[in-house]
Amino acid sequence: GTMLPIHLSVKPQESGIRTIPIYIASGVVPLLRIRRAHDLGRMIGDAVVAWSGDERVAVIGSGGLSHWVGMAQMGQINSEFDQMFLEYVASGNTEAIMDLSDDYILEQAGNGAFEVRNWVCAMGAVQATGANHICYEAVNEWVAGCACTELTFESRH
Repeated sequence: GTMLPIHLSVKPQESGIRTIPIYIASGVVPLLRIRRAHDLGRMIGDAVVAWSGDERVAVIGSGGLSHWVGMAQMGQINSEFDQMFLEYVASGNTEAIMDLSDDYILEQAGNGAFEVRNWVCAMGAVQATGANHICYEAVNEWVAGCACTELTFESRH
């Protein structure tokens, strides 16, 4: 969920681009509260803005949407949950996302959907105002709802 997007999009070994992977434990308890993931993102964004260099920074929040890892429901995908979540992202409604309880996420979208914390962290880092959806697909072979979005935001400089 973290290294593959970096490997496929950045290729630091070829470009000299530096990467700083930040891993948010989202598969085992105790889980970082979603609001804290957003706060962490804000702190990361503040650090980037405070940096005196002139490097460009890309923020990637990765992780699957609905999927049940190693559970009886493994193989199920809840596209309705995924679409709801993506609508919250598109509208920049982080409050609605942060109001989702872990119990609700587990019931509706599985333990794999706890990875939405990564999305929320990225939203906090750029202070996202919304997103442009690139694609969504319930990928049965990967037993997960998968999506790509491009966050929209106002420049913090």
